[in-house]
Amino acid sequence: TLCDNRNAIEVTGSDVGVGVSQVLPLVVSSIVSTGGLIACEQPELHVHPRVQVAIGDLLTQANEKANFLIETHSEHLILRILRRIRQSSDDELPENFKKLNPKDVSIVYLEPSSTGVKSRRIHIDDDGEFKERWPMGFFSERREELM
Repeated sequence: TLCDNRNAIEVTGSDVGVGVSQVLPLVVSSIVSTGGLIACEQPELHVHPRVQVAIGDLLTQANEKANFLIETHSEHLILRILRRIRQSSDDELPENFKKLNPKDVSIVYLEPSSTGVKSRRIHIDDDGEFKERWPMGFFSERREELM
C-alpha cells in the first residue's frame, strides 16, 4: 500500500503516476537485494527532476550487497552521483551518507558505429569531474543553453 502523507490517505500505483510505479521495483530491489545485479532501463522516465536526483542517492546509498547496471539519459541522476563523489572527497557529505569514490562508479557510453556498437568509458576524478569529454552532446547542451 502506498500512502499520500500530505493528505493522510492510501493510494494505488495508478494514483501516483506512471513514473513512481515504474521506479518502485528499483527501490524495493535496492533495499532487499542479497547479492547479484539489479538492472534497470531509464529509471528517470516520467519522474520529476527532484526524484531523478533521489534515484542517484538511492543507487549510491543502497544496501552494500546491491550492484547496479543502470541505463540512463538523465543528467540529473549523473550530476547527483558526481556531487556525492565530490562531497566524499571534501568531507562534506550529508549526515549518515556513505562515502562514494570514483572507483565505485563506472560510466560507459555506448554509441553506434558502422562496425557495431562501441563502448567508451568515461572516468571520474576525486572532484566529481569527468576526465574525458562526453561524446555526442551529452552535458554540452547545458553549457550551450546557459550562454
